[in-house]
Amino acid sequence: MTVSPAQLSGCQTALDTYGRVNTLVDLPRLRTRKTMQKIQDSQRMPLPHSSFKPSHQVEIQRLHRLTVYGRWLVVLALWLTVGALSLWQLRFRIQLLMDYFTWVAVRYGLAYHQGAALGLALCLGATAAVMTWHSRNLMFGLPKHEQLRLQQQLLRIQQQGPTHPLWRWVCGEQKRL
Repeated sequence: MTVSPAQLSGCQTALDTYGRVNTLVDLPRLRTRKTMQKIQDSQRMPLPHSSFKPSHQVEIQRLHRLTVYGRWLVVLALWLTVGALSLWQLRFRIQLLMDYFTWVAVRYGLAYHQGAALGLALCLGATAAVMTWHSRNLMFGLPKHEQLRLQQQLLRIQQQGPTHPLWRWVCGEQKRL
């Protein structure tokens, strides 16, 4: 949906956690100015430290992106280690299932190989948890406690300076991660 500059008069714009522009339009029939102010106040987050500046939004986005990459790397490492070992332990059962698939064979295959079943459950659980967390952040934005945690972590990184392991990726002079 495109909005002309004439329609934006009287509107307020803000950047969400992913850098997209959100436009809050004051429509008198739908929302009163008081309701709009309540919505804006509820969207504001408390600042953890008085030295935090809104210009640090780029660093917070980089830190969040690193968090996302880190979680998916943990899931990938789980699948490459625990998942691979679990599937290797079940290789003969999988061969049998390729020829004669029944749910009873799946049940007994996992029941008699409990280590492999736990390994696969760990991998599937971690994948589902990260996928749910990431989907929630994409659809609804970051919750306030997550934004506050990222701000506090950014301040710790900035206080430690270039000796912090994440300094190069979060606060360094680079255009893209």
